[in-house]
Amino acid sequence: MKYVLFPGCKIPYYVPYYETSNRAVLERFGIELANLEFNCCGYPVRFLDFQSYIYSAARNLAFKSLKVAAHYGCHILRPRDVVRFDHSTTPTKFETLVEVTGGMSVDWSLRLQCCGDPLRDKNEPLSWELLEKKMESARKAEADVLCVACPHCQMQFTRRPEGWTREKDSGLFLPSLLYPQLLGLSLGLDEKVLGLIGFETSGFYTSL
Repeated sequence: MKYVLFPGCKIPYYVPYYETSNRAVLERFGIELANLEFNCCGYPVRFLDFQSYIYSAARNLAFKSLKVAAHYGCHILRPRDVVRFDHSTTPTKFETLVEVTGGMSVDWSLRLQCCGDPLRDKNEPLSWELLEKKMESARKAEADVLCVACPHCQMQFTRRPEGWTREKDSGLFLPSLLYPQLLGLSLGLDEKVLGLIGFETSGFYTSL
């Protein structure tokens, strides 16, 4: 496992020996460091422009290699003249929000299709069929995780049939995160605070 040393702005300029001594000690213990590009954490501007402060911190903690399948859901796009969130057939805003976290949005064929949750009580087999097709489409696009905004979609993506096991789960289901959870992870928030302790996400966030 590699670790990352964040020196901030002060250490390189005022106390560079803090970094060099750290590196020397870590090397002696056999701890390997990865050299990543950092910008200012944003702390100096926290009272002047809070948004810039958050964006600066998020950039340092971004998921640069995380492939995210953004799932809009039905009600955020339709009826278009009522919700007015984005274009109902060619939306892009959710992907933009995902990329703010540093994740990479993947283009997947069924991103605008219904998740199947509205059919759960009336036609459960069809509900499962739609769910499986969504998962297969996201996996085909090589997504690491689904990101959703709709609570019904999240319930559909995280529910499991009776008798389902973790071993079976790894072959079909992708972890599904609500957007605030994805954003919170990129800001370094604790997974417990974000509600990420559960069957569907266990072991996922620790590998980011």
